[in-house]
Amino acid sequence: MNLKNISMPVWVLIGGILGIGVGVFFGDYSSVLAPVGSAYVMLLQAAVYPYLVSSLLVGLGRLTPTTALQLLKRGWMFYVLAWGITFGVIILLSQALPSATVPAILDPSKPRDSWTDLLTLVIPANFVADLSRNYVPAVVIFSILYGVAIQHSPSKAPFLEILDLIRSASVTLWEWVVKLAPFAIFALFAETAGTLALENLPSLLLYLVLFLVGTFVLAFWILPSVIAALAPVSPKAVLTEIRSGLVIAVVTTLSVTALPFILEATRKLAAACEIDDKERDDIIRTTLSVTYPLGQLGNFFVYLFMLFAVYFFRTPLSGFEQTLLPLFTLLSCIGSPTSTVDAVTFLSSWLRLPDSSTQLYVEMMAITRYGQVIVSVVGFAFLTLLVTFSYYGKLQIKLKKALVGLVLPSLVLAALVSGALIVEKTWLPSAPIPYLFFTLDPSITQGVEVSFSDTAEVEQRSDAGQQSGQSALARIRSSGTLRVGYYTTGTLIPFAYMNDHGELVWYDIAFAYDLARSLAVKLHFVPFEWPHLEEDLQARRFDIAMSAIFALDERLRTVSVSQPYFHSPLGLIVRSSQAGRFLSQAAIAEIPNLRLAFFYDPFFAPLLHSAFPTAKLTNILNYKELLSRNDIDAVIAAFSQASAFATAHPGISAVLPQGSGSPLLFVYVMPPESDEFLHFVNSWLLLREADGFKRRMHDYWILGKQPARTQPRWSIMRDVLHWVK
Repeated sequence: MNLKNISMPVWVLIGGILGIGVGVFFGDYSSVLAPVGSAYVMLLQAAVYPYLVSSLLVGLGRLTPTTALQLLKRGWMFYVLAWGITFGVIILLSQALPSATVPAILDPSKPRDSWTDLLTLVIPANFVADLSRNYVPAVVIFSILYGVAIQHSPSKAPFLEILDLIRSASVTLWEWVVKLAPFAIFALFAETAGTLALENLPSLLLYLVLFLVGTFVLAFWILPSVIAALAPVSPKAVLTEIRSGLVIAVVTTLSVTALPFILEATRKLAAACEIDDKERDDIIRTTLSVTYPLGQLGNFFVYLFMLFAVYFFRTPLSGFEQTLLPLFTLLSCIGSPTSTVDAVTFLSSWLRLPDSSTQLYVEMMAITRYGQVIVSVVGFAFLTLLVTFSYYGKLQIKLKKALVGLVLPSLVLAALVSGALIVEKTWLPSAPIPYLFFTLDPSITQGVEVSFSDTAEVEQRSDAGQQSGQSALARIRSSGTLRVGYYTTGTLIPFAYMNDHGELVWYDIAFAYDLARSLAVKLHFVPFEWPHLEEDLQARRFDIAMSAIFALDERLRTVSVSQPYFHSPLGLIVRSSQAGRFLSQAAIAEIPNLRLAFFYDPFFAPLLHSAFPTAKLTNILNYKELLSRNDIDAVIAAFSQASAFATAHPGISAVLPQGSGSPLLFVYVMPPESDEFLHFVNSWLLLREADGFKRRMHDYWILGKQPARTQPRWSIMRDVLHWVK
């Protein structure tokens, strides 16, 4: 076999297959190839802005104001139509993507994205700053505005020649970089295959199937059918005339290479429809120049990737972000297929997705790029033909063909989505509900011997805890056991809770394990009930209580209290349908016959009566009672607890009312006169804050951030051949 005869797509395929093989064999060790893939991404991005700016300025600047206005009048609706059809297809496909678990949390006091923040993303007040901050929409709008302004300049030709040279140089640079694609794809696929969690593989396959089916249906069915429904040409004629351009564009993965073929195809089809005046070629050429940056329909499939990334990285979107994402995708993806890399970088930053989103997109581009290029090339033909035919008054709507061209493929895509939703139930792992699946990291529990008392033991209330005159710390060390009190029902999300595996977990429990390790003793959990907390501490039935306990004035007088380790404002747990009634203290005060519930705590009740003087207060033992009791309007809790509970229970919202007052302080409580042990606990808390343990626990248990994977990925070298441990 002559290696010179192997085409670039085949080399890319070979590189991808070899990369997957290397990743599966070497596992995590394949991460050493990551810099190669990163370098490729950076080279792809190098020419994006020079190309994007020069392309828009040249395409728009070459027009005369009169021609531009006429083309705008005749053609704007076709750009809107093309964009609308493309985004419609993507939205339909996205219904097959699992949604990220969205916490129902209402915080009116939290600053929201203002219109000023939005305007900085889209209005080019400082072009250089917009470039440095990767504000793609602002760069695009700047280029469009200046392109239109250049139309009025009488001496624009020399400047446009320079810009055209920059555009050509950018394409040449991409052609050089694309030659490195097999090596880059090898490195990217090896690193991905070696480090990607295996449970994520079905999700990636789902995205690829949706992408490829969607692009092929759009390019070879919907767009040609719509052309035939408006212009006197057949879908077969359109695809036949642009076939050579499609092949060249796919082989090179550069949609720009199809432009000469689109130009010639439009001329031929226009001539066949008796469009043959002296301005025809200029109109076609001008239309194609504008269409190239604005008609890259394949680029808009970045929208599908962003919706996939939201699920993949479990990063919920606000309603504001969901509304603006299509618009920002449209503005960000104007340009060449390669410019979408910068678009993904910008959109990921705006949506607060991980930096690895761009790398994941580039890895998928090894496959998706071909579908992306095909849609863009057919999009060029769609827009150039329809705008030209509209300019010469040669369009006539054939309603039946239009309906068939849109409805039938939509039904096919809907069937695909329905099939994907059915398969997901067994094929895709369901997105676990935050908090209910969290567990303690083995590094926290390792080496700590743990045991539990059952509720019956507590109810007996023996006086076994009242030892001689030993101090609390001396008793712990002499007995070799730290007794930690926790709330009986274990429902204090996210501080002390039973997860879906029946394990006692969460923030305070993690600290309990660490405290036992710091004391070098065993850990024994003793359940308590709120009405008896102070009584149990005074009887020394446990050494410390660690269950989201508030620092209240009366409590400070009866037991020993640590320094605060956490704080949270007072919030409410409400039914989502009623959440809007609880957005402020003033609004709450106007609710007639308001019925609020709370965990019974004799020291907490006076504070609540003061905060909600018009409400009828009721005691409960579990937040879940709100789900089944119609005599409760809301449950009072710390906002952090309310947010965690709402996250884990659909139909429930956490609300932070405006004017809710000072935050609640969380403390650990110990028996009276436990001065030595209290000093130890306070010092231990300071150390855990200094060494980062507190921050890590806060990120995981309070914010729900997943820690980095500590176990090596499965690989042939490690798990089959056992070459390494």
